[in-house]
Amino acid sequence: MTLTKTQRIYVGILALAIGAFGVDRLVLGGGPDEAQATAPHRPPALSAGPAPTGPTGQAGQVLGLLAALSGEGVDLSNLRNAFQPSAAWSAELFPPAPAAPATSVSVAPAAATPAKSQALMQFAQDHHVMSIIRTNGGGSALIDGRLINVGNKLNGFTLIELTDTAAIFASDAGRVELKLQ
Repeated sequence: MTLTKTQRIYVGILALAIGAFGVDRLVLGGGPDEAQATAPHRPPALSAGPAPTGPTGQAGQVLGLLAALSGEGVDLSNLRNAFQPSAAWSAELFPPAPAAPATSVSVAPAAATPAKSQALMQFAQDHHVMSIIRTNGGGSALIDGRLINVGNKLNGFTLIELTDTAAIFASDAGRVELKLQ
């Protein structure tokens, strides 16, 4: 049986690969134990382990990465939108949009006391929504660099709902809708 030129090239590449593997294992001593010892430290949220019980898919991966970064001491308050073009690049293409109010506060009629209205306004002024991740289980919002899940509290206000553009909080004082900025 004669081999064609292409087949001889494939056999040569295979022989080189097997030779390189043998040199790595026998001469250089590379094995799984040494690889584990020299592997870089990975946060627990990013290492292999049991399947997560929270959101799955792409949103779950993003939530896991954000949680790992915040646990590693990374400041998420200066997190920028990676998909937003720079102002210099898009100034000619997109005229500036009219400024929308950063927050809107809805106060239930029964809760319209000045103290409660002041508490709602203060909460709306103190907190800014940086990102919203919606999932079947509710989702999470990145608020002032902190990841808040639906149902969790922030300064006495409970995150009750997420829309595409806002995070809605509720407390005894009423409801506050913080718009995505």
